[in-house]
Amino acid sequence: MKNLSENFAFPTKGDRNFYLELFGKLCMQIASFAISSYQLYILTEYIKLHGKVLQSYVTWISMILMVTAIILCVFAEPLSDKIGRRKLPVIFVGVLISSGLLAPMFSTKDWIMLVYAAIVGTGMGMYNSVNQALHIEVLPDPKTAAKDLSLLNMANNGWQVFGQIFASSVIGLVGYHDIFPLASAMAIIGSILIIFIKK
Repeated sequence: MKNLSENFAFPTKGDRNFYLELFGKLCMQIASFAISSYQLYILTEYIKLHGKVLQSYVTWISMILMVTAIILCVFAEPLSDKIGRRKLPVIFVGVLISSGLLAPMFSTKDWIMLVYAAIVGTGMGMYNSVNQALHIEVLPDPKTAAKDLSLLNMANNGWQVFGQIFASSVIGLVGYHDIFPLASAMAIIGSILIIFIKK
């Protein structure tokens, strides 16, 4: 039982950078999934698309998000290795994602969601690639590296649920228009947390 609890225990020594990275990633994932998980409802209730046009936009947005993320994921980490920096690219991309999440606040035209998809897809592809390298560099203890890395990676998957909860709560309280600036602010908070990571 003791060994089992140790396998799921969060680090308690030399862990400042670890928790800054964990919660920075958490904020970024919540921000991203707050919009993407409610994409269909945003298109129907906010952008006012229906029928075949709606189906077409769902397909295009999903494709743009996927393709841009894959392409930028390939190039981002080698570039980060070349300049020898981790924090700076992650912070820059966090601001890029924030701007993409904010874009639909300024218009209800259908094309604005394609702009959102292109910017956020590009940002998330770069972010996930470089941030994974940053994950490894903030691990507090080499002896528990595998366990601590798995805890950090929870922010990639488990926190998607919190993105949906965040979105449904905001939309229920203040409507679709305000989900965009709040998601954008969440991404900025995630970037600010990364700033405080020390070498």
